Amino acid sequence: MSESKNSLSLFIEELRNRRVFRVSAVYLGVGYALLEASSIIVPMLAWPAVIVKVILGVLVIGFPVAVVLAWMLQMTPEGIRRSPKSGEKQTTDDKPMTSNGVIIVLLVLMAGLIAFPELSQASAPEDELFGFGLIDNTTFALLLILIAGILAYPGLSKKSTSEKPETVNEPERDKSIAVLPFTPFGDEREDEIFADGVHDDILTQLSKIADLKVISRTSVMQYKGTTKLISVIAKELGVADVLEGSVRRAGDQIRIVAQLINAKTDEHLWAETFDREYADIFTVQTEVAKKIAAAMQATLTPEETAYIEEKPTENLKAYQLYMRGRLTFLSYGVNEAEQSIITDAVKLYQQALELDPSMLTALTDLVEASGVSVHWNIGSVVKNHEIAQGALHRAIELDPDHPKVHAAQGLYAYHIDRDFERALEKFEYSMKQMPNAAMLFLYSAAIRRRQGAIQKSLELFAHAVELDPLSPAIIGNAAMTAFDAKDMLNARKYNDLLIALQPEQSTWRFFEAMILLEETDDIDLAVKSYLDSNMNDSSIVAWENKFELYYLKQNKAEISTLLSAGEAYLSEQYYFSRYYAQGFELLGQTDKALEHYTTLKKGSEEKLRKAPEDILALGNLGMAQAALGHIEEAIEAGLRAKHLKPIEIDAVDGVVALENLSYIYATAKMVDETLDLVEQLIDIPSQMTMNILKHKPVFNFLRDNPRFQELIKQAKKIDIHE
Repeated sequence: MSESKNSLSLFIEELRNRRVFRVSAVYLGVGYALLEASSIIVPMLAWPAVIVKVILGVLVIGFPVAVVLAWMLQMTPEGIRRSPKSGEKQTTDDKPMTSNGVIIVLLVLMAGLIAFPELSQASAPEDELFGFGLIDNTTFALLLILIAGILAYPGLSKKSTSEKPETVNEPERDKSIAVLPFTPFGDEREDEIFADGVHDDILTQLSKIADLKVISRTSVMQYKGTTKLISVIAKELGVADVLEGSVRRAGDQIRIVAQLINAKTDEHLWAETFDREYADIFTVQTEVAKKIAAAMQATLTPEETAYIEEKPTENLKAYQLYMRGRLTFLSYGVNEAEQSIITDAVKLYQQALELDPSMLTALTDLVEASGVSVHWNIGSVVKNHEIAQGALHRAIELDPDHPKVHAAQGLYAYHIDRDFERALEKFEYSMKQMPNAAMLFLYSAAIRRRQGAIQKSLELFAHAVELDPLSPAIIGNAAMTAFDAKDMLNARKYNDLLIALQPEQSTWRFFEAMILLEETDDIDLAVKSYLDSNMNDSSIVAWENKFELYYLKQNKAEISTLLSAGEAYLSEQYYFSRYYAQGFELLGQTDKALEHYTTLKKGSEEKLRKAPEDILALGNLGMAQAALGHIEEAIEAGLRAKHLKPIEIDAVDGVVALENLSYIYATAKMVDETLDLVEQLIDIPSQMTMNILKHKPVFNFLRDNPRFQELIKQAKKIDIHE
């Protein structure tokens, strides 16, 4: 019963919201006046009485037509507009042509005029004109009063609800928003690029407002083309409001349609259509951002207003090239295997700058893209270094105080100079004016991690996840940091999110198995967990994961099977020779093991010729040299990596260098040196966990060593709050 009652009230609210009652009232009022006039004029002109009945018939037929049109359309001072969708509220821009008060007064007067004769006579007139022959005049008058009451009710209820005791404080509005990908009107690739560009610009504009929490692009792009309900999307992203829209470009004309929806109530807080020339694209995007902020009751500082009103360039061709470069670069996070994406983005930024050398956003984004290329050894390191340096210098010349310029300086310091203090200083400055830039919080968290400030790092990661809750890159970094800190509670929390996002991703399933191993100390259960979720995965990543687990379990039969099945991978990555060398070593096939250690040595040396400071290549070289009996060369390679990345300066790469050095010592069967490093590593954030010590074959020669057995007992979760 309550459910049906609620449905009825919702239906009445929908009729009121679409102004059906208003149109009905106006229609009846005009119809009444028309009939009254015809009843006087027709006899006066000696016209046939049937004319009055014809007018009545037309009005009766027209009434449902008027109601249907009211449901679909509405008349405003700006012209005819589409009626709001279900649950959508009228905006201040859609004021009705006639106020409720005027209509209510007219309805009451009509009701009185109609009912008066009925009440003053003993019986109803023979011709029940106003009841259309179906109801008497009194009933019809009461119907008009009912409509007046419905129209009056919202105003009365608002008045009553506003009259609250002054002691009651209204809760602060949740000013969080997700900007969903805009839908293009067109099937061409150009239409999609244009829609994505408008979406990215509006999202970027909103993210500049400190009073708003804006979900980052990586997360919202996962809803491109989605059929999920707004309420579901909002819950998954942790926001109160959702912006959706569509765009069309036809020659020099553009149309942007946007609507802001409260996810909890399905109320449309704001909706508008913009028909402009393409040359006004920046003005429109700024206008949209401001109107959304106003609808969400966000406060903009003068600095934020000026920042939002910035025009990136006067050259629309340069803007198109820049946006192509930006969208290309942003796609790198989706498919990091395609390193050519970064190279393509750099080229597009450079082409944009050829048309407008003073385009600040293109310069700062070029610093980031070329800096990433240097960091990950993509293309020519020297050339990309020069590109980043030149772009940064030009950006500083143009506007040294701009937050994007400070962010670019931070990225340059992080990716190229490896000056973490300066990078952090620049990021902290930028974050004050770019409070929703999740990537800045990610970089800051990564720096704190490298500085050894684990607790602060995890706090920053948590905030980055809040701003970009569906970003595998951010969540993955947070999970790995927690794991290295032996904080399995947070490691599992983040990894569960990763599995929910990408259930078929082998990396997260492998990580789940490693967490389970630390939680249960059960290698069989950990292996089974991974296999149960990755039975049909034949990728190279899945092969590596299976090898690592079977190697920890020291399952010779499964290792032998993997070695037979993975030979094709040997030509793909030089370091695959390490798996084969260790596998054959476990199987007792020394000659084959040494053969692959020799191949690993050559591959590492080739890698180091291209990237002399690659600590992973130095670690592989050291392990190969140790296995081949070249102990001095092995230790030299390990110590070189340690000196390149001292743990006091870099607690991430420095730890990797120490871990590799411990494996070099272990491969060389150097007992004291191995134990000294293991003792150091188990007490700091690292992947040297209790179960690595218990199961990794490289430590088999220490199984009966009392000190080693004691270290296994000591290996425990770090107190990250210390």
